[in-house]
Amino acid sequence: CKQLLRLVLISNTLCASVIQKLGAPLVTDASERQLVYSFATLVPAVTAMAAVLQAAHEGSTQEQTAEGAEQASATAQKCLDHLKELFDMAWAHPSVKVVQAAV
Repeated sequence: CKQLLRLVLISNTLCASVIQKLGAPLVTDASERQLVYSFATLVPAVTAMAAVLQAAHEGSTQEQTAEGAEQASATAQKCLDHLKELFDMAWAHPSVKVVQAAV
């Protein structure tokens, strides 16, 4: 449960950073590359979070209390909503490289 909460915190922080960068106008190739690299740093955090979520869903983490599991689930859902917002923004971005990075 604590591991999931930490991964959600990391994913949310990275996601907020990428959303902020998506909102800024791309001025140079360097800023476009930075945005693409930001997506690359998001991948391991989201992948780890998904693995922990799957393990929790399958019941392999028996030490969770009902309250802790409920809190972790609600927090993870907020993170998934944040990720949906991020990808919706990325897929509508005018830069082809950014859209490709999101895919």
